[in-house]
Amino acid sequence: MNENEAFYVAVTAWGTWAAVGCAFFAVWWQIRASKKLTCTQLLLQLSAQYESTDMHRKRAKLANTLLSDPNSRQLDDTVLVFFETLGHLMRGGYLDTDLVATAFSVDVCNYWLALQSYIKDIRKQLSDDTMFCEFERLHDRLSGDFAWKRAAPGSRVSSPTPPDVIAFLRWEALRGD
Repeated sequence: MNENEAFYVAVTAWGTWAAVGCAFFAVWWQIRASKKLTCTQLLLQLSAQYESTDMHRKRAKLANTLLSDPNSRQLDDTVLVFFETLGHLMRGGYLDTDLVATAFSVDVCNYWLALQSYIKDIRKQLSDDTMFCEFERLHDRLSGDFAWKRAAPGSRVSSPTPPDVIAFLRWEALRGD
């Protein structure tokens, strides 16, 4: 093989490897975009479920129960299970944290504070500290350092106060009307 042939073989080999590299990059990019789209679609489905008429009724009933008796132990746990699922999906990387925070942080933080003693009692009754632990992790994630990072410059992010939680529950109670 002469020098020209060797040169063309080398250029062809390098070109082939470059094409393979570009193909791998294109496939990786497409998978990444597809995953992001799927995560967004999942969040939209969860948002639609959370804003459904049935869930509005359940949220209103829960809020009314907590407003009339904050120590009630006769609660429908549909909202807690929803947040438990949301937390599990977020921890698993199936949901974008920024999107979850934008859509659910106010509700998660207020419901966690309103239901914290109920959850502690359930854990104690069942001797199971893992009950609603994904909801707790979700709350911690959305109310901790992450909230400070998301806040607009100069704004102050803080946990809801007891009067804030009551105002939130009153607002939720109106959803059943």
